This record gives sequence, structure tokens and C-alpha cells, in this order.
Amino acid sequence: MRQSKDGQNVLQNTIWDHLAGRRIVLAGIPGESYTRFLENLENLAGQPDFTFEVAEGLEQVTAGDFVLLFAELSGRKDCWSQELELLNFFPTLLNKAPASVLLVSGSGIYGKQYGSERFLCEDEIGYVCHTKQDELALQCLRTSEHFACRFAKEKGLPVKTARLGAWPKNSDSVAGVLDAAMRVLLYGVCGEAYNLPEECIGSHAGAADCQDTGTEENRIRYSPLQAVPLCIDAEKAGKLGK
Repeated sequence: MRQSKDGQNVLQNTIWDHLAGRRIVLAGIPGESYTRFLENLENLAGQPDFTFEVAEGLEQVTAGDFVLLFAELSGRKDCWSQELELLNFFPTLLNKAPASVLLVSGSGIYGKQYGSERFLCEDEIGYVCHTKQDELALQCLRTSEHFACRFAKEKGLPVKTARLGAWPKNSDSVAGVLDAAMRVLLYGVCGEAYNLPEECIGSHAGAADCQDTGTEENRIRYSPLQAVPLCIDAEKAGKLGK
């Protein structure tokens, strides 16, 4: 189990207690997020304090299972064919009656942001070029989230969306991502999106650095036509279940 420096568990046991004796099934597009979640969940499932089961593949889903559905497409040139396959997962999941589905999307959905640096909430959106091949994956992410919302609101599929940036490197941050993801899976509102905790994208600055444009020299050089680093507000997910 991941532990803090004082020996206390970083992961909140109350969250994981709700998964005792249950099964988490990973499905969707394989990528770094899929791999990292699988590695960490399998590691936890093999320890005495955690009694949930981990499985892979949409065909493994049965009624009452928890499902992590991955929509990661960054850097893939064949992403549209994979996107179409992913969209077909939604009606299949509807027929399987899972307890809850978490669509693992990405913070790239925010696109390019202009103006002053600020923390981005889930209802904000930035610029994505719909004719640029390099940004097709971002359009696909938005399409995935749209389908998730439609199936939640119109068909009753218990699906929520979690937006994840780069996978963290230290164990405390990994625990924070896992904790937030499970909070959304268990307590999130169907059809809504939640940011998972991460650092600023581009500048790789800490959260405090996102609140200002920097030195006076940087302010002078600043152009309103220059995209600013993304800083994600993950407060919404952090409040779930508390």
C-alpha cells in the first residue's frame, strides 16, 4: 500500500471500502493512462487491505461491475477508427448494467487557452482546430465526452467523466489521482465531468505559479495571441464523498 512519510496510508480507506468484494473492469483504448491504472489497481488488489478484483475487456463486464473506460488518443494518427470503436462501447455497456462507468478522458480537451493564466473548471473550453490532423485526437476526446453525456442523460447509463493530464511521477500524487478517480466513479453525478489533480501543462509550474503571469519581463513579452499553460482546477472531484 502507498504510504506517506509518517507511515499513514495515503489512500483513503473509506473510498476503497466501498469497492470491497467488487470488480473493476478496464476497457477502451490502451494507452499510458490505461497501463498506469491497471498496474496500480492490480498492485492494490493484491494487498491484504484491499479486497476488490481487477479484470480487463468489455466482454468481462457483468451487472454490478465498476468500469473504467479509457478514451486516450493523444499522438495517434489512426484515432478516428479507434474513436468509432469506443463509441460502440456505450450501447454495449448499457445492456450490461454496470454499477458505474468512469470515462477516463484527458485535460487536452481544453485545447489552447488564451488570455491570462487561470485555473480551468470543467465547464470551460479552449480552441481546437477541427481541420488539423495533429489535433484530431482532441476532437475525438470531445466526441467521447459528448456521447457519455448523452447516454447518461437520455439512456440512463451511469457514466461520469474524469479528465486526466500527464501521469504523476511521485507516489503521493499517484495516490491522489487514484483517490480522485474512485471518488468520481463512486460519487460523481452521471453525465458530468471532473478534473483529476495535475500540475500545470507547458510550464510544469506548481499551482501557486498558475495564478500570475510571472515577472515584469514576462508581462512585457506577453501577447494575447500566445497560448498560456493549462492549469486545472480539481476541487470539484476532491469534494465528492466528503
